[in-house]
Amino acid sequence: RLVISKEKFIRPIFSDFFTYVFFFITFFFFYGEQNVNLDKVFLILTISFFIGSLCNISSIFSLNFKLENFISTTKKNWVLSKWLVLTSVTGWFSRNLWIISVGAILGPYIFGIVRSCQIILNFKNVFLQSLENIFPATTSKIYINEGKINMKNYINQLLIKGLIVSFVLILIVIFFSQFILELIYGIEVAEYSWILMILAIIIPIEYIKYPPTYALRTIEKTKPIFISLLISSIFALIAARPIIQNFEINGLLFGLIFTELLSSIVIYTSFLYFV
Repeated sequence: RLVISKEKFIRPIFSDFFTYVFFFITFFFFYGEQNVNLDKVFLILTISFFIGSLCNISSIFSLNFKLENFISTTKKNWVLSKWLVLTSVTGWFSRNLWIISVGAILGPYIFGIVRSCQIILNFKNVFLQSLENIFPATTSKIYINEGKINMKNYINQLLIKGLIVSFVLILIVIFFSQFILELIYGIEVAEYSWILMILAIIIPIEYIKYPPTYALRTIEKTKPIFISLLISSIFALIAARPIIQNFEINGLLFGLIFTELLSSIVIYTSFLYFV
């Protein structure tokens, strides 16, 4: 994040390159020697990320650290970030409680199927994380230089373009879901391709939150972000167990989609109200 803020975009690319090249070379070496275990994987990961971090460590040492600046900045940022800390905690419940419940109620086999589908859909995180590195800073610049109205127009344009990309991704998942599952997990898991198709619906619903969140952070209105996840977390705490017990896997899919929809509606409504 530090080097990206300084617009040194090549440095993170080299960092990731060295990290994952070392990881895969080392992993497949031990795999070929039939000498892979969980402890060794963690060790390889640790060394890989340490090597990758060396690419950017000079930027950290170049910082001119002053305690008084650190204290004043921390106090200022706490006003903005206190709700974001609570957001991280409640976000864990809203996203994961349904998955934990399905494992406890329907058993490890169905839990494994759902997690396999989710892992495939996690490719969207590359897209969403790239947004986090670029668009929040752009949103702030537009707000400072051009005002709130232009920022709102920018967010809406970003929202429309992202939704178009999201729907394209959904179509790809729908058409190739069985092929993807069979290729990665085998024929037995591929029989549950309909789960992957339905879970793909979450992609555009989840994306709806991102651009408005950038705007709310920019104008320092982060409480609605926390409230959105608090509402979805309360719903998960109350409804996850009875819905899954009564409707099994269909109840889980409904719960995951509806939970994401709740938080997206609250965030976008807050964006319209404050911006």
